[in-house]
Amino acid sequence: PRVGASIALHPPKFHSAGKWLQQYSACPGALKELAVFIVFTQPEHMELFKQTMACIAPEVPEDAWVGFIAVKPKAGWRRAVGAENQMIAAYKKWAGVVYMMDLPPEQRPEYGLMLDSELLVFENGGDDYPRGKPRGSACAADGPWSQLYTRIKANENSKTFPAARVSSTLTVYNFGGYSKSGKDYDQSLIRENAGFVKWSKMCDTAGCKEVARQIQEAL
Repeated sequence: PRVGASIALHPPKFHSAGKWLQQYSACPGALKELAVFIVFTQPEHMELFKQTMACIAPEVPEDAWVGFIAVKPKAGWRRAVGAENQMIAAYKKWAGVVYMMDLPPEQRPEYGLMLDSELLVFENGGDDYPRGKPRGSACAADGPWSQLYTRIKANENSKTFPAARVSSTLTVYNFGGYSKSGKDYDQSLIRENAGFVKWSKMCDTAGCKEVARQIQEAL
């Protein structure tokens, strides 16, 4: 597949990921177009998820997804509480993208998606079919799902993307000791994600300048 999905997963979200894999593996168009990479922080978590899948969705083929353990940050994993969970999840999603980039050329997706584990196949309203019954026309080998790469490529080539402008005055988030506008908060999120791939204000390459421009102007 030329599109890969990097999914950060940890307990107790196993049921959500299991439901997604159940629907995804029953959707020929999705299997054809999308490779799924699930990122864990600990080997025990990956092993537990495999056991969970054998229990709740034994029909999902073992090769329907690829699991791996993210490299532990130099400063260690953050405590899994509050907003720290968002930082952990973001780091793991980037780890999934880097994992894809390190694959041999013939296996490397052209596009990487960073996703949470709460997913459903957008076909039949996300609802399940009776076990054993194939999914509908959207999942057919020549249906809309089979055009995922083509649609992403066309959007990139056209340089048109869904977007929203955030305000520096309309919404204010109160964090107790300080507050941020919606724009300030979203810029912080973009800046933190850039930091995961080693961007810094001291970097002077063309790529770093483009990231800096994104942080300042994308909103």
